[in-house]
Amino acid sequence: TFQKAMEKYIRMKAKEFRNPRQETQWTNSLNTYAIPHLGKLPVREIDLPHIKQVLDPIWETKTETANRVRARIENILGWCAIHGYRSADSKKWSFAHPNQLFDFNELHLRGGMVEEKATWQEAFKRKFKIKFF
Repeated sequence: TFQKAMEKYIRMKAKEFRNPRQETQWTNSLNTYAIPHLGKLPVREIDLPHIKQVLDPIWETKTETANRVRARIENILGWCAIHGYRSADSKKWSFAHPNQLFDFNELHLRGGMVEEKATWQEAFKRKFKIKFF
């Protein structure tokens, strides 16, 4: 399940953290936003609509948190693919880094933050030319 994968990944990743608070931040953000939607799902079944359920409620009001949660989910699912818990093909649904996902010619940065906010679906559609149902 995503819950078990998250726990294993964070335990492994904790060795790299420079500050013990980082492990707590990872755990808390994923427990708050991702686990209610993804926790019981087998990682091989997680797809874009599941991630949409996680990010939609927080994308416009907590954009920085949403980006962190998105990146953490992507890291965990990538780790799962590398370890054979998930198809490597499923990596195609991975979210691009925000620098790749957003067209920064259209969005203006100020102090590293995006001023004009696009929904993640709009940015994803522009980047990958796909339609949502």
